[in-house]
Amino acid sequence: MKALPRNASEMLTQCSDIVDNWLERHERLFLSLASALFLLSAIGHSRVKELWLDELASMIVAGLPTPGAIWNALAHAIQQDPPGYHLLAHYLYRIFSSTPLVARAPAMAGYLLMSLSFYFLIRRHCPAIYAAAAFFLPGITFLRQWAWEARPYGLMLGVSALCLLFWDGASSGKRSALNRIGLAVTIALALSLHFFGMLLVGGLIVGEAGKWAIRKRLDLPAIAAIFIGASSFLLWVPLVRDDFAIMRPLYRDRVVLTDLFSIWNDTLTLAPLVLLIALLVGVCVVAGEMPRRRGTEGYFSFRERALLAVAGGFLLAPIAAFLQGRAATGVFYSKYVMLTVFGPVLLIPLLLAGFTSRSTVAGLCLFLAAASNDAIVSARGVADLFGKPPSTDSQMLRLQSLMPAADHDVVVASPFDYLPLYYNSQSPFRDQLVFLADPQKGLTYMENGTLDKMYEGIAGIYPVRVESYDDFARTHSHFYLVTVLSTTRDTPWLDKYLESISARERRLGQVGEFMVLDVALPDSH
Repeated sequence: MKALPRNASEMLTQCSDIVDNWLERHERLFLSLASALFLLSAIGHSRVKELWLDELASMIVAGLPTPGAIWNALAHAIQQDPPGYHLLAHYLYRIFSSTPLVARAPAMAGYLLMSLSFYFLIRRHCPAIYAAAAFFLPGITFLRQWAWEARPYGLMLGVSALCLLFWDGASSGKRSALNRIGLAVTIALALSLHFFGMLLVGGLIVGEAGKWAIRKRLDLPAIAAIFIGASSFLLWVPLVRDDFAIMRPLYRDRVVLTDLFSIWNDTLTLAPLVLLIALLVGVCVVAGEMPRRRGTEGYFSFRERALLAVAGGFLLAPIAAFLQGRAATGVFYSKYVMLTVFGPVLLIPLLLAGFTSRSTVAGLCLFLAAASNDAIVSARGVADLFGKPPSTDSQMLRLQSLMPAADHDVVVASPFDYLPLYYNSQSPFRDQLVFLADPQKGLTYMENGTLDKMYEGIAGIYPVRVESYDDFARTHSHFYLVTVLSTTRDTPWLDKYLESISARERRLGQVGEFMVLDVALPDSH
């Protein structure tokens, strides 16, 4: 392949240098604009997205009157989380109100904190243009969807990225004591938000191992700070023990090896990243920007190599989560190992900058790719600021119109749908909705009865109609059933159970993904 004419290569380099210099001189302006765009987009996305089951359960727990009540609810496995997010939301509700935007505000703040932390972390080691790209890189992966969820994940991401900033700073020799204090505190905060914040500790341990391999000595103060922060997990051991005792008998361990590869694929969204790297390498080769020299420490400094080790640790995080899922909890979902995304977010700018002698051409390509993706997502979010929020009431009225007897009980089969239909609607019809909970039947017919158990707990703290199936069947030989047609979710256990007892079902109609049935139980039931 012939190289571009020298003038074209110089023009490309000059253009990238101009962008890099502008970003360096106008750092505050760039960060202000990028942050404002994200917040507007996140608020827009939140405005048109109805609350789903896990968010609603979190809001119900956080809305309890006292911290003691919140702890008691978590101890009864209504949510399998430490209390950090719920306590924060609890006090936010006192100051403002328990609206979806307030409930999702911690996630938005956390995601923004993560983006800013990656910016400043990469800025320490690379030209400004790479740092600007790092601000947008998490949006290429699935992390963006957790930026407006009323759950602990977004805030955990922000605290964890800030922790990396402190960890890297502790090796700089500047304000080391303050950085180590920040390191311990942010680890403790991450662990107070989600139990799988422990993967942050794993990544840092790999980073410390990398530092030891390079310098042949342990960084004992940093290790002590990590240990002190990680020891805060002992505060949440009672919750882990109670959750495990309640929920573990209600699902069967189905974690298999193929899940590990699915998690990497779901979490990292590797295809766009691989194409991006290929594009960057191609541009750098054509433009003649590949490295011709190395620094006195090689392509990477000591601190950069330590960061690369941490990134490798995060990439291996799913293996640790997979092993604990096989050995103990039986739980292995992509959202629990979302910290593995920190691996490529660190690796891509560090490797590109290092292997191209800090070429701003490679940085410009990375910046344009990441920023353009962010612009597309943000544009939709900003447009949603002016859109019409969805209305569950209209859906409820359409469901009600399909039922001949207006005062009849209406059973919602899916646990994923009952609480959202009830909570997101103001229609009086919602009081006719009932969820039939039976954890053992859920275990038998779906190999998972945990959601039924969760509903039993919610019924004790929130005014929903949750009844035992057996009690309901003794007084209702006939009822209407709302079930789901979606192929993306498992068939509810109630549908399978009614089929097994040969219940008579007559289809009344369909509203969106919901199907309404008239159900008559057999006389012998």
